[in-house]
Amino acid sequence: MIIELDAQGNIDLPELTQIIQDNESPTAEFIFISQGAAEPPTNRITFQIHDEATTLSLVSLQQIDPRLTPDAAGDFLDSLIDRGFQPLGRIFQIFVPRGEMSVLAARRSGPTVAPPNSDGFIFTKASIFGLNTDGSLDREDNGVGSPVLGSVNTRNRELRGAAIPVALARRMFGKLSNVRGHKVEVTNRDNGRVTVANIVDFGPSTGQVVKNIALDLTFSAHVTDLHGNGMINTKYRFI
Repeated sequence: MIIELDAQGNIDLPELTQIIQDNESPTAEFIFISQGAAEPPTNRITFQIHDEATTLSLVSLQQIDPRLTPDAAGDFLDSLIDRGFQPLGRIFQIFVPRGEMSVLAARRSGPTVAPPNSDGFIFTKASIFGLNTDGSLDREDNGVGSPVLGSVNTRNRELRGAAIPVALARRMFGKLSNVRGHKVEVTNRDNGRVTVANIVDFGPSTGQVVKNIALDLTFSAHVTDLHGNGMINTKYRFI
């Protein structure tokens, strides 16, 4: 479940950041922000509601140049990680007093994911993103993959795509830009079905990773190939 909050578009970035921080709670996790359709302009902040309480570090909104190349965007995210932040990996367009601004959200720290075992596999639950299992739009996702990985349309029903946690990506590949071109082979442990998906994004959210949901799959990979119903027990390896 999600809840949405509209913040005025005439407040500056620190004030908007404070609103997000003030409205997060152990069961309400900030996941993205978009431009609202109201007049005067607003910023629509989306929170994911968790059944179980989760400890989250504070969100920080970082201004970013939207014209960055994928390599430059990767360098920017890597620099945030080097400074102790864990970026969400997506760029958001917001309203501020002087017009529009592109920002990236990050947290000071976040959960880690165990590396592959001796057989090369990571065991985790996997959720779906971009579209829901019935093909409707996933309102908990903005439908665009990480700019580092080409800003892929994750609402494409034919896309076999995956998202892995940014901290795991950095650990496995050194630089985030090195993730490009890599795939994961995912097995649904409940029925034995297997799919191969391109890594197109970084995720799931911090709150999900805490609950050992450390893989996101697009509709084609999750539903068509693995016969998933929204949450499945998986093992996956990098190929």
